[in-house]
Amino acid sequence: MGNTVIPPEKLEAIRIIQGHYAEGLLNLHQDIRAKQVELNSIMLKPQPDTAKAKSTVRDIARLQTQEADTLIDMQARISIETDVRLPMLPMGPDGAQLNR
Repeated sequence: MGNTVIPPEKLEAIRIIQGHYAEGLLNLHQDIRAKQVELNSIMLKPQPDTAKAKSTVRDIARLQTQEADTLIDMQARISIETDVRLPMLPMGPDGAQLNR
């Protein structure tokens, strides 16, 4: 976006849209973290249950996909409703946006 100035009314509209998605994104992020803790717990055992670990990794991937889909929906809604184009931030391996 560079040095683009966004009018205050559009910034407020963006904040409202982001607020609409905030709780769902927070819940997904918390679920991902909980699954990561579960995975670590499984793998730190003397004899890890690899089937359970693989299932947990699939759960994490599913949640990360849901998080990414939600972010895409939010960005598209911002673009459509405010005519403001925002770049998607790169996401890390845990599905969280980098450069926060």
